[in-house]
Amino acid sequence: LGISTTGTMAMWVQPFSEDYNAPKRIDLFDSTGALTGSIDGTDGYHPMPGDDYGNMTPSGWIVSNLAREATGPQSAGHKLGLWNAAGTPVPLPSEAAGIGSPVIATDMPTGKAALVAGTIIGDHVISRIFLPDSAGNYQYDSTLSALGIHLFAGDGTAMTDDGKLWRNGKLIPLRELCAKYKELEDEGYSLFPLKANKDGIYLIQAQDPQGGVKTFVTGSLKIVPDENMAGVIGDEIVSLIPNSKIKHFVTPKQTAEINQDYVILKAAGITAEQITDGNANQLYEWDTAAGEAVPNEPLKWRVKRDATAKSEVKIKVKQDGAVAAQMDVWVVWATCTPTNGVANFNRYTGYGRYEVLPNDQSWWRFKFKIEPTSICNPATPDRPDLTGANKKQPPGFGNTYTVDPTVGPSDTATAKWDVSRQYKTTIHNPNSIPQNDLLVGGLVQAWVVNQPKSDDTPVSFPVSDVEGNDDPLKPPGIDEDTNPYKVLGGGSVLNHNVGELSSIDAPGIPAVDWWGTANMTIAVEHNFREFARLELWDGAELAGNFGLEYRTTCFGIIT
Repeated sequence: LGISTTGTMAMWVQPFSEDYNAPKRIDLFDSTGALTGSIDGTDGYHPMPGDDYGNMTPSGWIVSNLAREATGPQSAGHKLGLWNAAGTPVPLPSEAAGIGSPVIATDMPTGKAALVAGTIIGDHVISRIFLPDSAGNYQYDSTLSALGIHLFAGDGTAMTDDGKLWRNGKLIPLRELCAKYKELEDEGYSLFPLKANKDGIYLIQAQDPQGGVKTFVTGSLKIVPDENMAGVIGDEIVSLIPNSKIKHFVTPKQTAEINQDYVILKAAGITAEQITDGNANQLYEWDTAAGEAVPNEPLKWRVKRDATAKSEVKIKVKQDGAVAAQMDVWVVWATCTPTNGVANFNRYTGYGRYEVLPNDQSWWRFKFKIEPTSICNPATPDRPDLTGANKKQPPGFGNTYTVDPTVGPSDTATAKWDVSRQYKTTIHNPNSIPQNDLLVGGLVQAWVVNQPKSDDTPVSFPVSDVEGNDDPLKPPGIDEDTNPYKVLGGGSVLNHNVGELSSIDAPGIPAVDWWGTANMTIAVEHNFREFARLELWDGAELAGNFGLEYRTTCFGIIT
C-alpha cells in the first residue's frame, strides 16, 4: 500500500487459503520490519487488494476498498475505508458505499487526506471526491465530483480525466499546463494525466500523431520573490505581453538607503529534494547562466544589485533542459546629465532679480538615462509593464506647495516614471529688514515666516530621497517629459531619446531697492536637487537617482 515518511509500511495480507475471496487485512510494520498492528473492516467488510484499490499517504493515512461476501442474511457489498495516521477508522458519508474500484488518498496541508474514488467506464472515470470540512468531518463534494476528477494533489489542485487542471475553482487546460514543452505545441499530441503528488507535480503522458508515447513532468512550479524582497527592495511587475509565462522583478541599483546586496528568489511548488543536485528525487535544476546559488538553500537563488542589469533566472527540467519557470530580475538606475543654467542679475524699475531666464539659452536642463536600456526598448517585447499613469500619489502629495500655496500639492506625478525636485531655502538678514517689507518686495510667506532673523532655514530638503517639495502639477511638456518609451524631438527644450527622461528649471530671486539704505545686505539662498524616481505597480516608490545638486544664491546689495 505504501510507506510513510516515518518508515511505517502498510501491506495487504491474506491468511493462507486456496479461496481467493477469503478475508484479508492490512498489516502495519515499522522501519525494522516488525509488525506493529493490523487494520480490518467492520460489519463483515474486509480490505480488498488490487491495483489502485488503496494506498498509504506519506503522512500515514490509509484508504482501501472494502468488500463483503454474501453469507446467510448478509448481502454482498463494497465501500471505502479510511484510517488516519494513528490507525483509527475515520467515518465517511453514505456516498462512500457501493464503491469497488480505484481509490487514492493524498495528504493535504490541513494534516488530513483527500480521497478520489470512482468507477471506470470505458476510458471515463465517474468520480466521487471526499474532502474534510472546516470541522474535520468528511463530506462528499458533488461539485468536484462532477468534473470527473482523476487525480488529486494535496496542494489543493486536481486533474480531470478529460485533461484539465483544476485549481482554486478554475479549470486550466492540460495543454496550457504543458506549455513549457515546445514539442507539445503540436495539436496532434494527445495528453493524459498519470500521477499527481501533494507538491503540485504531475506526470503527463503524451502520444504523438504517429503513436509514440512519452512521459513529461509538469506542475505548479514557479519562481517567486523571497521574504522581505517584494515591497522592500523592489517588486514583481507584470509583463507587457498578456499572459506571459515570464515574470519580472524590478529593483533599483544598490544604494545606502536600499542597501541589500541581493535580490533573493525561491522556487515554489516543489520540494528541496526535487531541485537538489545529485538527489535521487531531483527533477529540476537552476540555470547557472544568471545569478548564483544561496548557500545551503537549494530552493533559493540570488542576483546581485551592485550594477544595472537584466538577469534571466530560470529553473530547467533536469531531464531535457526545458525551461520550467523564469523570472527576469531588472536592476535599474537613471543617470543624470545636467546642463548648467545661465544666471544673471537683471535690473528692473525699482528692483532687481538674480534669475535664470526661461529661454533656450538659459534653462537648467536635466537628462536622465535609464539603464539597462532594454527595459524601455521596444525590441525587448517581454519586459515589465512600467508604462502609463502612476497608481498612487507620490510621497509629498499631501503637502502644500510653499512657493505658491494656491497651486496645490508640492509633490506630483502623472506617470510611473517621474522627475521631481527638492529645494531648501536659507535667509540671511543681518540688518533685520522687517517681514512685511520682504513680503511686499516679492518673497513668499514660507521663506520669511521667522523674519527678521540674521540666519534662518525655513524650508529644508524632505527627509525622504524620493519626496519632492518643488514639483507642483503642471501640464505635461511644460517643465518635464517622463515618457521614456518615445523619442521627443521637434526642437523641444525637453528633447530626449527612448530610454530617457528630461526636465528643466528657471529659478529666480527678487531684490527691492526700498528694502534698506546703502550697504545693507539681504541674502536669499536656494539649493535644489533634481532626481528621477520610479513607482512600482503596488505603489512602492523607489528612488531612481539624484541628479546634480546645484545651488542658486542671490545677494541683493541695497543702494
